[in-house]
Amino acid sequence: MSSLLRIGQILKGKTNIYIITKQLHEYIFLAQYLDDDLMTETYKKTLTRCELKFVARRALKALMVLHDDGFVHTESDVKPNNILVNHGNNQRFSEIQLADLGGTVSVDSKWAMKGHIVGTACWRSPEVLLGMRWGTSTDIWSFGCSILMLIYGNHYPFNPLNYGVKLDDDEYDFGVLQKHHQYLGPFPVSFADIADEGTQNAIVLAMKSVPREKMKTFSEITQKEIAKVDNDFLHKILRLDPRERLTAKEILEDEWWELD
Repeated sequence: MSSLLRIGQILKGKTNIYIITKQLHEYIFLAQYLDDDLMTETYKKTLTRCELKFVARRALKALMVLHDDGFVHTESDVKPNNILVNHGNNQRFSEIQLADLGGTVSVDSKWAMKGHIVGTACWRSPEVLLGMRWGTSTDIWSFGCSILMLIYGNHYPFNPLNYGVKLDDDEYDFGVLQKHHQYLGPFPVSFADIADEGTQNAIVLAMKSVPREKMKTFSEITQKEIAKVDNDFLHKILRLDPRERLTAKEILEDEWWELD
């Protein structure tokens, strides 16, 4: 009964719906319930540029807080499924929250340091796919993938399923790496500074397995598919070498936000 009274006191005057996720002795953990996730929303209707920038800026600010405190979200991916939204009266979205923080880890954790495989394969950064050490720049990669997916709508270019590879196939992860090379390659020579010999061999194999005529790098994508300003913006984020990716703070300061 005392717990119920405390819940009532906490929620008194609140107009939003809350879910009680855990009760531990005298402490109650509450999670605010939002209307939908961004993946569902984009399947209903592709986001406008204004809506895209609205949700992207707020998700990125949440990432910046995590990164400034030395944490990585990546174990659960920064993807549209994990960006929650509330519907607005005068605009499509009124509130954005980054969700699924249960797998958040420190940049110095054993998972990050030892290159544990985390997240959903088609959202993984190259360094995660290759079993290398990863950090906050891996979140930046999956954030960039989210922007790319939201621009394209239902089509996600890094998903091997689009080309006949099944999710449970042994070569699925390798197929994602091939897609990275196809659209963003070739892998820079600088990767050799952070990759061991076995990893470098895997990269070479991925690059050789994509026929030259199948290559379609960002620089070759026409403005009919992606506006040049969006193309340039994504090119600063989706860098194969994690050391070359912008930080969350740098992305928030980019001119892209002010461009039409």
